[in-house]
Amino acid sequence: MTGQKEQALALVQDAVSRAKLEHKKCWLEMKDEHGFEHSGEHLRKFGSAFKWLEENDLVDFSQIKVSDYDKPNYKETTEITKDGSHKSDKLIEMNEAQGKDETFLLEAHGFDADIWEITGARNSIFNVNAKGGITKTLYSSKITVKKKIDGFNIDKLIEKFNSIKPIKVKRPTKSSKRMLSVAFVDQHFGINTFSHYERKLSETLEIFESREWDTIYIPIGNDLLHNNNHKGQTANGTQIESVDMDFATEEAYKFYTTLIDSALTNSVNVIADYIPGNHDSDITWMFTKMLAKLYPQVKWNTSIDAKKMFRWENILLVNLHGDKGLNRVAESLIKEYRDMMVNANTVEIHSGHLHSEKVIDKYGILVRTLPTDALTDQWHKDNTFEGAVKVSQIFEYNENMLKNIHYV
Repeated sequence: MTGQKEQALALVQDAVSRAKLEHKKCWLEMKDEHGFEHSGEHLRKFGSAFKWLEENDLVDFSQIKVSDYDKPNYKETTEITKDGSHKSDKLIEMNEAQGKDETFLLEAHGFDADIWEITGARNSIFNVNAKGGITKTLYSSKITVKKKIDGFNIDKLIEKFNSIKPIKVKRPTKSSKRMLSVAFVDQHFGINTFSHYERKLSETLEIFESREWDTIYIPIGNDLLHNNNHKGQTANGTQIESVDMDFATEEAYKFYTTLIDSALTNSVNVIADYIPGNHDSDITWMFTKMLAKLYPQVKWNTSIDAKKMFRWENILLVNLHGDKGLNRVAESLIKEYRDMMVNANTVEIHSGHLHSEKVIDKYGILVRTLPTDALTDQWHKDNTFEGAVKVSQIFEYNENMLKNIHYV
């Protein structure tokens, strides 16, 4: 008698799930599966009635437990492949809807859905016999997963921003009348690492420490990061090589916090501008906003304007990435920014994008396409930029003119 009750309860629970559309087994199939003596149409009507009872809080069939079933001797396996993917094969109790829910499947197999994503899944019905002659439906579930490339989570990002404690650095109060512009472009962190740029950073710190500067100007961006998201896309949606964005941003963070710490220690003024790049404009904008909160002693311009104008004494610098409108910038300065150019003895335009060095004199305005010491990524190989000299530049000015170019 007990077995009959358990069998009936299993039928009721399955019928309620079907009436709630939690799975799509046909009523006739369910009738045969549970040994129901009436028609499939009768079972459908019973299921609707059971659902009505639950919806009106007259009974909760989900809380009525059927006796435990004997789980078969199923060989559960896990595997890590050469490409870093993980494979998991488990016997799981679930309904059809849960079998299509990636978060449910990941957690059922023991993976964090914020870190892992499914690249393949297959679920097969695996019926087992419960006590009392009941047939219990389980699923043989096989999934293949890989780590999300950057594990990007906006809630965690906001949490990280809110936890930032500003860094205060003891500053010099007097200086020589010299200014540095740290013209690092196209660094493509993700393709490149902190260790790749460690020599450059060390030589830059030596220059910072060589005197007390009036101003150190640091444009940040210009394709600082290789991807704009974890899908391996640029800011324009172009598909390129995917990199580990979590690792890339950590490496860039280590590089720029070291750089800014030293700049603040050795300069009366530190000014930083965000320069949008075609690879990374969105993600690097957020990265720069984070640095701005971390270093309130720096004067920041984090606007999304493509061109940033910087005036110091009689020096005017214009920074932009150079992927759009570079040929017209000199003309636009003369027409639109005449007031800023008044009494400027030196006017220069600094751009990146092409991973190679080029200097053009336009009406007394030097248009500099800046080089980079980044490794050559696939796009630049395809466009034959791999032969360019690998170097970065820091420009040193007095009040009126360029005095030195430091190659680092």
